[in-house]
Amino acid sequence: VRSIWFDVRARRVTPALALRLIKRYLRPLCHEEHLGAFEVRGYTNWDSIAMIPIDLAGRAHPYLDARTLASIRALQLIYSHTKMPHRIQEFSSLLEVTYFRQMCEQLGRHVSAPPKIRNDRSLGPFRFCRLCWRHPLCHRDLCPHHTPSASLTCEVDKRNSVARYKSGVRQKKLLDDTINRLLTKEALDYYRGYDREVLLPDEEVARWLAERRPFVWGLVGDMQAEFTDESAVPILLDVLHSPVGLPPGAFESCCRVNEHFFKHPADIWPMLVRAEAWMKSRHEIRSRWGGKRIGAGRPSGALSTTEASLGVAQI
Repeated sequence: VRSIWFDVRARRVTPALALRLIKRYLRPLCHEEHLGAFEVRGYTNWDSIAMIPIDLAGRAHPYLDARTLASIRALQLIYSHTKMPHRIQEFSSLLEVTYFRQMCEQLGRHVSAPPKIRNDRSLGPFRFCRLCWRHPLCHRDLCPHHTPSASLTCEVDKRNSVARYKSGVRQKKLLDDTINRLLTKEALDYYRGYDREVLLPDEEVARWLAERRPFVWGLVGDMQAEFTDESAVPILLDVLHSPVGLPPGAFESCCRVNEHFFKHPADIWPMLVRAEAWMKSRHEIRSRWGGKRIGAGRPSGALSTTEASLGVAQI
């Protein structure tokens, strides 16, 4: 780390520069069988840098020697100390996608190339509204449900668009923290060998959802009775990502994204992570309503019957 510091001095450290320095100084210290952790695919950003020590720990487990542990600590320092004030790990919607791609690579699963939608890089099955799990509008980072200026023709939530946006902003920090906790737990369970069934399975999808995405499974509601491995993705998209009521442009993009998921069901995993985290964080917020007196607030448990019937439009 000291050598890296002398190399950069007062230069602005970009993710690409950080990766070059990591490969120059830290990769030679690691065992040959662990070097794949340093191969970042696609666009390099701070989220992908943050995943390197996690990937390295997974490849080295259960034989984490002193040199590997020192390398992991150095990687964490590079991530946090290449900015003043020190960088705190924040998880954008790209983190769950990065984690998904890395897990697929380790498990030998193929990740299909996302379809081009009007040649806009901001659109695609792995792009999400920064306040929830839905697909964003063209050249925006918000979905129609959270864009103050968007007009929806089918919306159960009767609040105006500005109120929905403000509610999403208030929830965002807890949403990001919940995504962080969910991904960290699943990554650690996988790397420690406690749980190898991390990604969406081809069979027994209902059981997987009930165990790993209970809030999403609860939202399926009455459709649980007709939920099968073949109907899983259509039902999930009908509940979580329906194009009904969207403006024309957003309607077209949503349909294209859903077509991709119909052809490649496993790719819905990052969306399920964000949807589960959103509903869990929303439940945590609502459980605090009513003050601190004994018996105040909402009862513990999943979403209420009313919330389930209103579905995910209740934002």
